[in-house]
Amino acid sequence: MSLIEPKHIAIVPARQGSKGLKNKNFLDFCGRPLYRHAVDQALRVSDLCILSTDNGAILKKTNREEKVIIHARPPQLASDTSTIDHSVIDIIKKFNLKDRTIILLQPTSPLRTDADIEAALTLYKASNFDLVMSVCGTDPKILKSGFTRGKTFIPISKSKYCFMNRQSLPSTFKPNGAIFIFDSSWFLKNNGFESDKIGHILMDEELSMDIDDEKDFKIAERLFCDQIDGKIH
Repeated sequence: MSLIEPKHIAIVPARQGSKGLKNKNFLDFCGRPLYRHAVDQALRVSDLCILSTDNGAILKKTNREEKVIIHARPPQLASDTSTIDHSVIDIIKKFNLKDRTIILLQPTSPLRTDADIEAALTLYKASNFDLVMSVCGTDPKILKSGFTRGKTFIPISKSKYCFMNRQSLPSTFKPNGAIFIFDSSWFLKNNGFESDKIGHILMDEELSMDIDDEKDFKIAERLFCDQIDGKIH
């Protein structure tokens, strides 16, 4: 299948299985299934949404939405060991997505705002980055860590950080999994996310929550409802 238009396409990956919380992508979250919040957000910030799923009930639906296309995720791409980059590559190939701006929005990050996505898009369009992603702050003591090779200790960064006081360490950040923006043709040729040209937008640590288990789900649902009350979305 080939999609002639549009240029900006959001992908929402929502597989059925989950180790931490069974069927979490399809559980009721503030009145709607968790994945649906990501789809609705995708429709607000892009021209088209591709929902990638192995959920039987969704795949059997006949009343398709005009701007939502269903990608039937193959079983080999829906296991606990499957990686998201392989699913994205499958989507790009099946729909012949050439030179399209892809906005990857995972359902398990429901606290990201439309403004976060728009900021990432603005940076991507104005830069020469291969990939723009959302990040949040993390504990800088990670800089004290390293790898071992035989009897040799190899710092992950500068060796001096291993001996510095925590408060003296530079700030560190990590991908929070909420937003990834890239070109479809680049991703296919690159065979994944890895790049030395990655841009970022900073998200609040609390809003960066990635739902993994029931505790995360309940906390995120409470915060999301607070967002709605405060009209953040």
